[in-house]
Amino acid sequence: MASLESLNCAPLSEPILVLCEGIGDAYFISALAENRAIAGIRVAWPDPKSTGSAGLMAYPAYLKGLAARPGFECVKTLVVTADNDDTGDGHYNDVGLYLKAAGF
Repeated sequence: MASLESLNCAPLSEPILVLCEGIGDAYFISALAENRAIAGIRVAWPDPKSTGSAGLMAYPAYLKGLAARPGFECVKTLVVTADNDDTGDGHYNDVGLYLKAAGF
């Protein structure tokens, strides 16, 4: 099985894409899906080398380029996660704005 790091750059092929803020969140979602026997999930996170930032701040650039990613046509459901370290409403609203700006 390929590592999460190598899959993060590979073409998409699963119907569910879960966008995480970083690799720690991605490992958590991946382990949860495996433990619950949920198939068809790919986890991904913005690579600071390509987006210029990390975590939630990298979502706008990542989402804007997502539709051009090889295999994106296979994705039927996009799940976007965000830590609620400060306020839940703030991040929820931010993610909504990022999705809208990216055309989702």
